[in-house]
Order: sequence, then C-alpha cells, then structure tokens
Amino acid sequence: RDLNDPESKPAPLVVRFGEPAAPIAAIGAEVSAGLKLAPAVAGRWHWEDESTLRFEPAGDWPVGQRYVLQFERTTLLRAGLLLQSDRLEFSSAPFAAQITKAEFYQDPVDPQTKKTVVTVRFSHPVDSARFERAFRLLAGREPQAFTTTYDEKRLFAYMQSAPLAMAEQESQMRVEVGRDL
Repeated sequence: RDLNDPESKPAPLVVRFGEPAAPIAAIGAEVSAGLKLAPAVAGRWHWEDESTLRFEPAGDWPVGQRYVLQFERTTLLRAGLLLQSDRLEFSSAPFAAQITKAEFYQDPVDPQTKKTVVTVRFSHPVDSARFERAFRLLAGREPQAFTTTYDEKRLFAYMQSAPLAMAEQESQMRVEVGRDL
C-alpha cells in the first residue's frame, strides 16, 4: 500500500505459474476453494489469466508476518499440471526505518540558535512512544535533549535537538536508534 495515497489498496499477492495452471472454466473467476493461507487473511482470490492467481487482501498485511500458502491440486489446478511443490512460503514486508536527513541548523534570524535536525522515514506507521524510547541523539557520549513531531500518518519523524552550545573545538552529533524499535 502507498500510505501517501489515501486511495491506494494493500499490495496483492500474485502467484505466477510457469505454464497454464487454471482450469479453463476458472479463468477470470473468483476462487473459493483449493487454497489455504496460514495464518488466514481476509480477502478475495481469483484467476487473473491461465497462469496468474491473485489474492486481494481486505486490509493491510500485518508487518513482518510469515505465511504458508497450500494448494489443493485437484480442486484448484488443471488436471495434469506438475508442480515442484504444492506449498509456497512468503513474508509480508518487515518494519524498516531510514534516516533521510541529518543536519546542523542555524537560525537565520538568530545565529546564536543552533540545533541538530534529523528526519526518519518508516515503512509502516510508527509507534511514537516506542520510537522515542529507542532514539538517542549523542554529543560524544552525552545524550542530548530533543523534541519529536510526526507527519499525519506517522511515516516520518522529525527530531530537533534542544539549542546547542557551541563547542570550542569541532564536535560531532551521533544518532542511534535501538534494535527494539
């Protein structure tokens, strides 16, 4: 699903067979038997064409979930079709976070006001409390205070450090995000 597009739908599961697999009468039709998806997901199966089986989930796929799809050959597939396996394993997309921007900011109106600004993009809406526990902004080994704001869908987090005192010598700011995010 493109979370930036309110009209988008969850990504379908598309199974492409290397040769025609659908019984002729089933092409273009909804499939109501012959498949078992575990764990179960509400949605609609149909034969898109003779070798493409498509599943349209009713809602979003759970994050990082492992699935097993079992085909019942005699019910689902054309007679005589040979398969290497009647079982398919796959996973939905895992949660991911990426720092897209990290910069030093100096206020153009008040040059004495200096901050570190960091932008993080998430693959799925983030749990803000969990993220803020996992995020650290460090000057050397010293944790720095910061504030966080989010976009409407919680796909982006924007962190700003508290105003920074300028060090007498060059220094660096380090960003850490814990693995328990």
